Amino acid sequence: MNYNTLVITSHDQVFLDRLSEQTICLREQRLDYFDGTPTVMQAVEAEERVHKEKIVSAMDKKREHVRPPRQGQS
Repeated sequence: MNYNTLVITSHDQVFLDRLSEQTICLREQRLDYFDGTPTVMQAVEAEERVHKEKIVSAMDKKREHVRPPRQGQS
């Protein structure tokens, strides 16, 4: 099978979604590859951020629960 790559940049989200099968995002001098449209990639990333925030919040609550009270506090 012969694969070809065409790099397209645009601010038109609808255009990119209609055209894209894979999204390559350049961030902090690194290429991130995602199978799907830019809109789907953004939705997945937002979902991952929410999930990570929930994990961090749960870990913070656990730390507070096991942390001994400071002197003068009960």
